[in-house]
Amino acid sequence: MIEATRLEVAAQKTSSAFRGYVAEPEERFLRERDSALQEFAEIVPRLQRLIHTEEGARDLGEIHTVMEALRASQDHILAVLRSKDGRPAALSILREEALPLRDRLTHSIDVLVEGQRGLLDAGQADSNPRLPGWHPAHLSRRRGRRLCVWHRHFARRSLSKQIGGTVQHVQSSSASSRPAPISRRPGPRKPRLP
Repeated sequence: MIEATRLEVAAQKTSSAFRGYVAEPEERFLRERDSALQEFAEIVPRLQRLIHTEEGARDLGEIHTVMEALRASQDHILAVLRSKDGRPAALSILREEALPLRDRLTHSIDVLVEGQRGLLDAGQADSNPRLPGWHPAHLSRRRGRRLCVWHRHFARRSLSKQIGGTVQHVQSSSASSRPAPISRRPGPRKPRLP
């Protein structure tokens, strides 16, 4: 799951760096793209070792194929962009070729991640037969609630300390800036009515 997420991040970096270069042709964007492509290429073999199902291997093959097509499309766009008056043609190729390939790559990665998540959930449910009815999603919700309770607890403590410190500061500053109390002349008191 972690490697699949890294693969997705590398794919997103590749696309965003390339779009950055198309918008503002600076070499740093191409270096970022090349770095992300290298990272992508390093993650694929690690994922191949971790995936043990035919479906996962097929999904990973699809991802690899689409990424190579996207890379070739981006290289073609770069060549057109560097030619004289090639910007309109490059933008057209970007819209018609590269963006659909990027969307297809994102979808393929999502399919791989969901398939692996389903296998992980099924494996966890099968590994603990003593807890029938417990699903990993329930545990996640429980942990989420527990984290929310802790967060609220510490946020309240922090807020009460801040309020307490502010009240003390206001009291001490207002006590030092108060004028001397006005003394009343002692006189007859008004009787209270029942």
